[in-house]
Amino acid sequence: MCLVVDFVIEPAQATPAKMHLEQLVLSIPCLLGSASASCPGTNSCKAAPGSRAWPSPGAWNALNSTVGGRLLAPAPPGAVCHPDQPTYNPEQCPAAQRGWSSYDWHAADPVSMMMDQFANDTCLPNAQYPCSGKGYPIYVVNATTASHVKAAVDFGAFCIHSGAGPALGLG
Repeated sequence: MCLVVDFVIEPAQATPAKMHLEQLVLSIPCLLGSASASCPGTNSCKAAPGSRAWPSPGAWNALNSTVGGRLLAPAPPGAVCHPDQPTYNPEQCPAAQRGWSSYDWHAADPVSMMMDQFANDTCLPNAQYPCSGKGYPIYVVNATTASHVKAAVDFGAFCIHSGAGPALGLG
């Protein structure tokens, strides 16, 4: 999934120099998927942690350096309500539960989605249900400039086409 929040280009005479990017968030996993035609004879063409196609830690570190430390690994927003999650916080849980039906609350979180089904309801702010990050991106780039966006897209395109993040000095 790719999530873009508040992408604003000034009307009329918009040029690259005049672009105004506010809180643009790119979901890296969307860039790591690819069309099935590029992987004939396989069951899946999407890189996943632990798979051969998943970028190495060095590749992720290189991307983080390229985007000025803006590579994030956020937890699912509902995880604050689950005692078995590292980000469990009983003081923040009520705010997550109150905000869950608010567009603005979701828009402020880099991995949250207003429609729970797009994350497969994998981590709702209710401890009666299981929580996993499987429906959420593992990494996101909090891109605020066009160069951040370009670096994230280039990184994802490289991973798709080569299937090997460590090459070309990324690993």
